[in-house]
Amino acid sequence: MQSAKKEIRQALAGYYSPEEINVFARYLLEKILGISSVKLLAEWDRKLTTEQQEQIRQMTGRLKNNEPIQYILGECYFSGLIFHVRPGVLIPRPETEELVMRITDEWAGKEIRLLDIGTGSGCIAVSLASRLPQCKVSAWDISAEALDIARENASLNSVVVDFQQKNILEESIAETFDVIVSNPPYVLEREKEVMEQNVLRYEPAIALFVPDADPLLFYRRIATLALQALSPEGTLYFEINQAYGKETKEIMHTAGFSQVELVQDCFGKDRIIKAKR
Repeated sequence: MQSAKKEIRQALAGYYSPEEINVFARYLLEKILGISSVKLLAEWDRKLTTEQQEQIRQMTGRLKNNEPIQYILGECYFSGLIFHVRPGVLIPRPETEELVMRITDEWAGKEIRLLDIGTGSGCIAVSLASRLPQCKVSAWDISAEALDIARENASLNSVVVDFQQKNILEESIAETFDVIVSNPPYVLEREKEVMEQNVLRYEPAIALFVPDADPLLFYRRIATLALQALSPEGTLYFEINQAYGKETKEIMHTAGFSQVELVQDCFGKDRIIKAKR
């Protein structure tokens, strides 16, 4: 494996930092060999087969084309669980884990009905179904492809989620929920100029971008619907664009929510909105 790691370093030199290359090498070798990082160290003298060496070359080639490592591996970790990911869904972000943890802490042990709007890979819905076993979870997305992946992830993590294909900009919420959560598209079109190529070229634009002229359209729409669909003690949670914390909070008040909290993430950036009647 030492020669394989050397080949990875040589192939990716100039494309990524040495630190990133070391991480990629570990991930690729773990994936190709199907072993843990601990076992990888224990079997450092193990030789790769010709087929495995070819897999290394193919994967490093994809990395050189800026493809995210998570898509190359076909999976990622989120909230302590493994999720399948492909270009049809966004790669779950660490800040979204903070949203999951907040909901988990505030609703642990309670029998509730929860709706995740714009579920994508299902990372929020599946994680909450796993962490809150008394919870009945529903999840919506506009993309049939995303829902297929989300269903895979529910099965992979042995939870039950009611997935439905719906467009929140056209649909109403007919049922009553105790928790409604959403991480909707919130990146402005003009922000493309400063974004990494691995995001722009591979992650689904429909899940990322909103028009520059109306960056908060999903928040406005969901807030209006949620006010009617939430139970009396129900709560709406959003992940938000850090640049629009105050504006998103104002939308909640305008929609009719009286208790609105703006929460910073671990980096001190405005990231979560929590709203109650």
